[in-house]
Amino acid sequence: MRIIILSLLLTINIIFIFHDITQSLTVSFLSIRIILAFLSFVLAIFLLLLRVNKYITLLTIITLLVSIVHIAFIAHSVYLYIY
Repeated sequence: MRIIILSLLLTINIIFIFHDITQSLTVSFLSIRIILAFLSFVLAIFLLLLRVNKYITLLTIITLLVSIVHIAFIAHSVYLYIY
């Protein structure tokens, strides 16, 4: 079950990152993107603390890094939109 949740969050984060790259200077779906990015960040940290096996730990680290990149893209989009 953890693998499915992490894979789903990783896939959705990657889709939103590609959406951010192709659509510059937009804040469309901002609340959904923020909720998704921070939910995946918190769940990845929680699952990283559990350390069930090596595969889940690796998938958790990848999800954590992708969510950090997604949060950075959100912050950059909001900064460019406001200023």
